[in-house]
Formats: sequence, structure tokens, C-alpha cells
Amino acid sequence: MIGPESRSRSAGDARRVAQVRPGPWRTPQLDASAADALAVVTLYASSEPSHAELARHLLDELTQGPEGAAPVVGGLVSVCSALLVLLEYEAGIDSASALDRIGRLLARAGL
Repeated sequence: MIGPESRSRSAGDARRVAQVRPGPWRTPQLDASAADALAVVTLYASSEPSHAELARHLLDELTQGPEGAAPVVGGLVSVCSALLVLLEYEAGIDSASALDRIGRLLARAGL
């Protein structure tokens, strides 16, 4: 069983690893990587099979560079962050509540 002390120890270990090995991750920003990620999300969200095929090809293209998937992952983080801010601004749903709702949806889906 994992108790609170194990979680804090794991968090401390993760911080030490991050200090020793800097990764390819960056601060979320609205840039070309975010635009590429938004294109992929938009294609998948349309639910059209032909758009899903285009999204797969775009993902293949975007992950072929020397940085691998890091720019796309960073772009997705940026897009998700922007969507949370927009949701709070437009709909008045704070980020914590939105994330909680998404977590419940994922739990219902068995993930």
C-alpha cells in the first residue's frame, strides 16, 4: 500500500531527477507547436474518418524531427492550458472543477 510518505518521497525523487537530467519539456506557450497540436486535435474532433487519417499522417510528420514527440506533447499541453483558461473565462468553470469533471469522465470510461 502506498501512503502519503511514499508519495512525497516519490515527488522528491522526481524533483531530483529533473534537476539532474533536464528534459525537452518547456513552459506552455502559444507557438508553432501549439498550432500544430491544435490542428491534430481539430482533425480528430471532427469525427470524420478522412480527418482522422490526416491527423495520423500529421502526427507521423510532426514526430519525425530530432526532438521526437516533445514538440507535439508541449503543444498539446499549451492547447489544453489555453482551453482551460478559455473555459473559465467564457463559461465560469474554474480549472480545478473542469479537471475534476474530466477525471470523472475518464474514470467512467475505465481509464
